[in-house]
Amino acid sequence: MSTRQVMEVNQVVVIKRPFDLVVVANGRTEASNWSEPILVGGSISSDGCLELSFEAVPPHGPSLPVITPIAMSHSQPIPSKNAVKSVRISVGTQDCWQWYENHVGS
Repeated sequence: MSTRQVMEVNQVVVIKRPFDLVVVANGRTEASNWSEPILVGGSISSDGCLELSFEAVPPHGPSLPVITPIAMSHSQPIPSKNAVKSVRISVGTQDCWQWYENHVGS
């Protein structure tokens, strides 16, 4: 099934570990019955920004045109604990940046 970016992201939590990051994203869709949320991408830019896209499978049948919460968690391998300085999650209507210090996470 084909995915599409969700409408918005309203909270991002990043847990930094020595060789991976856990990114938890909470967002919203414009209708009910979206499924299979994923964070797609995973490239790290030269300035240390991990870029992801928050996507899900839109409804294929009847759905209600109401704003609906959606959430997901993603584990991203990284080459070293200091390789990523920020996380950028793009969605349908905005980009959400989550900055964190190197000492965040264990």
